[in-house]
Amino acid sequence: MIDRFRDLSGGFSYGQHQGSGARNNFVDESSGFAFYIVLSHDQRIPLMNALEADALKQLANCGARIVGRTGDPRSGFHFDYKINESVGSLTILPLAPTSPAPVRNMSLPEGMEDVTVRIEQMETWFPTSAQTSPTDRS
Repeated sequence: MIDRFRDLSGGFSYGQHQGSGARNNFVDESSGFAFYIVLSHDQRIPLMNALEADALKQLANCGARIVGRTGDPRSGFHFDYKINESVGSLTILPLAPTSPAPVRNMSLPEGMEDVTVRIEQMETWFPTSAQTSPTDRS
């Protein structure tokens, strides 16, 4: 989906992370992605709106029920959701300049910039349907 917005002649790379941990009555999982792209400044808002729509669609396809939703294209988006015995959150962070900036032989054309797209997800699975808020599980 990001390819529809990024400058295809510019650089592209990504990184990802994933982790999990089990306790007596729940299992936490976290994952995240960072995409490093060249983007036209006027594509920032359309890209963020498309990321929001794509995230909501993917959560719905997984059977998630959105229980909280905040954000906007400039500050990023945050969704809290429930799926069966799991509660989770998905965060689309605001677009940020890529740091450190890539080294180039030539500068980018006017209006183009190196940006980082970051998406983070946390999910907690409970073995029974008696779910508590992730903040209540000490």
